[in-house]
Amino acid sequence: AASPPPPSSPPPPPPPPFWSLSPRQALEELYASAGGADGKWRYATNWTTGGDVCRWWGVTCSKEVAAGGGGEVIGLNLQGNRLEGTLPRSLASLSRLIAIDADGNEGLSGTLPPELKRLSASFASLSLDETAVSGTLPALLTSSLTLLQKIELEQT
Repeated sequence: AASPPPPSSPPPPPPPPFWSLSPRQALEELYASAGGADGKWRYATNWTTGGDVCRWWGVTCSKEVAAGGGGEVIGLNLQGNRLEGTLPRSLASLSRLIAIDADGNEGLSGTLPPELKRLSASFASLSLDETAVSGTLPALLTSSLTLLQKIELEQT
């Protein structure tokens, strides 16, 4: 008599929705999608250490201490850092993000993720000069972002 087939393993659980990612997960996704994991970034101090994200190069945090560690991520200054690839939609999970500066990263391409419209109403500055980002600006530029003060897209 033939023995019954072995029980099959259940499929792995789906990844969490991008809006529920921790700041660490969102930044790790940025690192992977924009060439950091491939060793292309000029500066990547602490990005692979597993330490407090507020100590990672180019990450600015608020002074208020968030649950589980340092302050909330409020800024990304990755100007001239040799980013290659795309900005991931997971950036929209950085709920207190005020500014993204990725000027001078000619290898940064693709379109801005439409999910960026989920950013806080206090998002104020998007700077993508001298990148290859293309397409239309997502609904991020709607009235929900009442404090948006600066968008730089020269030579983009």
